[in-house]
Amino acid sequence: MGKVLTLAWWLLLLASMQVSARILDGFRFLGWGAFGYSVLKALYLAFAAVLLIRYRSFRRQRAYEGLAESYQRVAGKEYDTAASRRDSRLNPFLHWLLVVLAALDVAMAWVPGLIAFRVTIALDAAIWLLIVRWVARACWLGSRGARERLKAAVDDARSRSRPTDPEPVAAPKRVSPVPFAILGATALALSLGIGLRRWADSDHVFRIGELETCMDAGMRDAAAGFYQEGEAHVGLADEACVRRLAGQVEFSLDWSGGELRLRAAESPASDFFGNGTPGDEGLALDGNAFFRRTGAGDGFKRP
Repeated sequence: MGKVLTLAWWLLLLASMQVSARILDGFRFLGWGAFGYSVLKALYLAFAAVLLIRYRSFRRQRAYEGLAESYQRVAGKEYDTAASRRDSRLNPFLHWLLVVLAALDVAMAWVPGLIAFRVTIALDAAIWLLIVRWVARACWLGSRGARERLKAAVDDARSRSRPTDPEPVAAPKRVSPVPFAILGATALALSLGIGLRRWADSDHVFRIGELETCMDAGMRDAAAGFYQEGEAHVGLADEACVRRLAGQVEFSLDWSGGELRLRAAESPASDFFGNGTPGDEGLALDGNAFFRRTGAGDGFKRP
């Protein structure tokens, strides 16, 4: 039961990271959002590196094989070297794959563009699946207590020096994999669901993020021009982001509530924000770098 709870805790922690990634998608174009996004990717890479180092360290020590060899020799059995040192071909590959995917995820997080953004979403999903697989398998193997029972059997066999009594039981405990499989399958389904949801929303999230980045740069230029030179217009006509958004979004700058406010509204024929109705939504940015969505019934103003 304890290992099942441990698995549930690990999966809950992973789920919180997945939800955090879903939230940070909409803010990764801002300073604090980009920082949180980078930290999340770095955590994936650190986890993958720790797993690889741990795996290679255990392979060098071969602690389990050493216990098996000691037990069989003390108990008077023939020691099968080839069988005891047979390694899994899948585990090394998956450990290296997790490191490579995490490293690519960190690198792609800094590449601009919608395609790169979608690549990071796919990498996140693959990393989550590998982590779920490793955590579920590790907790199930730990619940069987193979190494602990074998160590106890070695100590018992050595202390009695080949006893005539029935030999100690060194086999792993019989533990049902069903609870671990259910939790693992649930976590896999959740990971895939969040990944697919992020993928489906990626185009919309990227558009809004691009607009927020453009507005943030425009507000900085406009504030500098207004307070230093007294100019009350947005100097964004030559900006590449404004040219890309031409025909979809219209910009305006006004004085509201004692501060500058930059507004971006949908063009009459554009449904830029994706609510199904063209020309009825906008985004406002105040002097404190706070974004607020505006609508027809919420102070919406067309430039």
